[in-house]
Amino acid sequence: MNRKSPLTILVAEAAAGIRSQLKLFLEKKEYRVVEATNGLEVVSAALGERPDLILMSVVLPLQSGIAAIYKIREHAELREAPIVAMTAYPSTCLHHDAAVAGCADYLTQPIDFAQLENLLRRHFDERREAENTVAITNSGVKMGDIRGNIFARGVGYIRMFLKRQTRRLAVTTQVSAAAQRQQPQRR
Repeated sequence: MNRKSPLTILVAEAAAGIRSQLKLFLEKKEYRVVEATNGLEVVSAALGERPDLILMSVVLPLQSGIAAIYKIREHAELREAPIVAMTAYPSTCLHHDAAVAGCADYLTQPIDFAQLENLLRRHFDERREAENTVAITNSGVKMGDIRGNIFARGVGYIRMFLKRQTRRLAVTTQVSAAAQRQQPQRR
């Protein structure tokens, strides 16, 4: 990842060992890492840093990760920041709650770093695609036209938003189906 300024990832995790493992991994991949240890810190750090992605533990002291996600989503400038929920609990309810709160994805702990790398690549490729979208030729907008570039970027962001919403819906649907399978049959 050879960028002029590294992408910023906010890691919200109470456990110092997990946080340091994530930080070491991400810094080796040339990301800038900001850390938060509780739900209140993560909201404050997100507002102050405007990270490119947030890795959020669902279980945090002072304020749960789910509550922190809702607080972050209240701010217009952070509504589209991808948030990835992390949990060691296999409960489909937590995954569902995270998706409803606005998470783009989730990881189970212990963290599979190959899975994390693929997830980061996917999210940042979507972002790059949105930023690099050129003017749509059928719209009659010329490629060098500043309005055309702004329009094309807007179209790119809309595409990125729709992909994320589709992924959230898929996660919610999968979680709901799994929860229904776990409920006892009523006669």
